[in-house]
Amino acid sequence: MTALERRFRWLLHAYPAWYRRERAGEMLDTLLEASPPGRRWPSIRDSRALVVGGPATRLTERSPGRTSATFGMGSAAMS
Repeated sequence: MTALERRFRWLLHAYPAWYRRERAGEMLDTLLEASPPGRRWPSIRDSRALVVGGPATRLTERSPGRTSATFGMGSAAMS
């Protein structure tokens, strides 16, 4: 495992565990393929996207097996 991969995996912890189980492999592959060869640190843009996307997912996505919906800001605005 490269330093870049290890750091991306750490940033992916912003996402809920159930989301990572389903999508972390695909997300990690995409992030690594989009990074220039030899890069050791995630770009600021990629880091920000993961750190913002994780909590947003926690607010708007429903985990499998969960019976009640979780509403994000967009859903509340439509009420």
